[in-house]
Amino acid sequence: MSYAIIDIQGFIINKKHFFTKELAILKNDRIAHFIFKQPFQFKHLPEEYKKPVMWLIHNHHCIKWETGFVQPWKLKSILTTLTNDIEKIYVKGGEKAKIIGKYIRPSKIIEFPEHPALIPDEPDCMFHEINKCYCSLKNVKFLQKTFQHVIDNPAQLDMDYSDEESIVL
Repeated sequence: MSYAIIDIQGFIINKKHFFTKELAILKNDRIAHFIFKQPFQFKHLPEEYKKPVMWLIHNHHCIKWETGFVQPWKLKSILTTLTNDIEKIYVKGGEKAKIIGKYIRPSKIIEFPEHPALIPDEPDCMFHEINKCYCSLKNVKFLQKTFQHVIDNPAQLDMDYSDEESIVL
């Protein structure tokens, strides 16, 4: 069975739009990693979204708004190209599944359990400004290591993982 693990990090930039800042896709033990350019200058972000975006920049993603090298409009093409031959796509969390489901057939998407939680750690890529953050590159490795038994035996998705301790790579 072919599978991929996807993690995204980003910002809500208005009531209807999530802007993907970082994307990692683990497929066949290889990882594709992308940092997306800003969709517009920060000063044009609606005022009510500036404070939450700044909090995420400084405390969660730790990637500057203006950092990036991939045009945001390429997200759909990247996701469809890298997953067109994949049977199952694993993601952690309903929100991420919903976002990815806008670009990939939702029937391919399988949600990992909420526990153990992703934890901030030393990033595996050079784009993060702070040492303890959520890095999509690190997250896909964590998810593979933590849930390999689920990938190998999908019936285990029904198990309760809430008592398991977080795993650090």
